[in-house]
Amino acid sequence: MSKRKANSAITSRFRNPTMWREATSNPDKFLWVEALKTELDDQTSRGIVIETSLPKVCRPFRNLVQFKRKFDNGRNLIKKKVHICAQGFSQKDGVY
Repeated sequence: MSKRKANSAITSRFRNPTMWREATSNPDKFLWVEALKTELDDQTSRGIVIETSLPKVCRPFRNLVQFKRKFDNGRNLIKKKVHICAQGFSQKDGVY
């Protein structure tokens, strides 16, 4: 097998999920759930995310969830990370 094909096989095996459904359909879904809980706890402790109830006329911001596998130098899986980013560009002046 050529070096290029070997690298392609490795990267496709360790490809990061792009959607929550894809991340939770794997046998190791509990690691993604734990990573999401860690990210939400971190954002809550820093005051970025606040649990609240919204009036019916308000809509929450959409968000983007990114999934990332972290490896050491020997390509051994260290941990899984989830990043949550609010899509604040959808906010409109004067509209709550």
